[in-house]
Amino acid sequence: MKGYTKITAALAAFVLLFVAIGVSTTGTVSAQAATIGVVPTSAATLSAGDTKKNNTACSVITGLSTCAAGDNTYTITITDAAGGADDADELDVITVTVKNADLATVTPSTSPDGNAKTITLLETGVDTGVFSRLVTTKHASTGLMIDGHIGKVLSSSSTTSTTVRAWDNIAANDGINNDDLALTVAQQTAIVAANMSIVTMGVTVTASNNKAIARAISAVSTAGVVTHAAAATALAVGDLMFSPILVETKAFSGNTLTVTYKPTGTLGISKSITIDNVKPSLVSNSPAVDLITKSAKTVTFTADITDTGAGYPSKSSSIVSNNTAGTKGRIQLFVGKAVGDVGAVNLASSAYTAITNGWNLSVDFSSTDIKNIGPRVPFWIEAEDLAGNVQKPGAGYKGNTTSQGLTTTVVDTSLIGIGDDMRVDALDQRVFQPALHVPAAPFLRCLLVRRALAAIAFGQFDQALVLERCPPLR
Repeated sequence: MKGYTKITAALAAFVLLFVAIGVSTTGTVSAQAATIGVVPTSAATLSAGDTKKNNTACSVITGLSTCAAGDNTYTITITDAAGGADDADELDVITVTVKNADLATVTPSTSPDGNAKTITLLETGVDTGVFSRLVTTKHASTGLMIDGHIGKVLSSSSTTSTTVRAWDNIAANDGINNDDLALTVAQQTAIVAANMSIVTMGVTVTASNNKAIARAISAVSTAGVVTHAAAATALAVGDLMFSPILVETKAFSGNTLTVTYKPTGTLGISKSITIDNVKPSLVSNSPAVDLITKSAKTVTFTADITDTGAGYPSKSSSIVSNNTAGTKGRIQLFVGKAVGDVGAVNLASSAYTAITNGWNLSVDFSSTDIKNIGPRVPFWIEAEDLAGNVQKPGAGYKGNTTSQGLTTTVVDTSLIGIGDDMRVDALDQRVFQPALHVPAAPFLRCLLVRRALAAIAFGQFDQALVLERCPPLR
């Protein structure tokens, strides 16, 4: 009997615990109904089973370009059906904060240099419940671009002219959430570039035919007079306007940026992105500098590419896909030309072997095939990590190429199989040129003395192919 009582009591306790967990779980699901995404703008293909993720961006440093345009931006996306307080035919906005976990807190969050910084997301369409914003990372702690701020209409003199004090050059004369700043000309110019949308924050747009419209902006005066494309009717006092300018967040290499969204009554949700401004390391192992070979010989192109930051995909198939698309996470061999990628060599996955923190590229080609490309054939390797930092040879190396604007000659194919006279300078010979146009070859007076190499000098008909490897960047 006592045992039965104990079992009954235990079952009752378990039921109560289950109910409590059930209530808690239900509350958690409700609180976390929203989802968040923070994704770098630049794409990267990652094959099935690849352990790497596209979750790293770079920040452009003034005067020092390590990554291409677009690699320094990311998109924040929030999906929340209950987000905002709009009616059935209005666009709404929500706010998130972006915190650089490696830097000190700077208040207020609505200031351009705030950390955590408040950023406004615009609904992608009426009642979609999806809100997004493009954000830029900047390698700076001060002088960042503002969020954009929602401005209240003070007056409208016509369908194309509206006064919004939140966008003037006087602070605290008309703002929402205490975010009214004295805007600079640069900030007003950014508003012009981003245009505007009519939105709601629980305030119904006065004219129904002005709801959910977006209009181009042509000017913003220091007094906050906005000249814009015609609205259906003049905007009314109290209507709200939002300009989704390219807001900036402070970001240095190695930093982590965390985006947090906190709907009312919830603990909030967060997602992070990391910053990497360091180029990969690229060490070209062969062909050797000043290598001399002949036609029909094997030329091996091999290099080690490593990166301890964002890194590279973990599967070679991902690298091949990124090579094809020209996206982040690529390691490409170029032979001959760069314009339009006509010189990009389509390498198979087998050309790549995983090494610590990176990949080894190794592939063989015949020197005869190389000579068919043109009279002067450069080669180089471009390596772009998953943050968008690109390592490649720069200009300034000796030689010329075939009208590509590059200056890195690595193969001089004019020396293969043309049967020129060893006693003259092969580099200066031309087909059908007069025989007298024969500048003496370097060291000619040493070539034939004491019978040294005489048989080779006059008997060798197929002369050497000279490869001159581009030195790696330091």
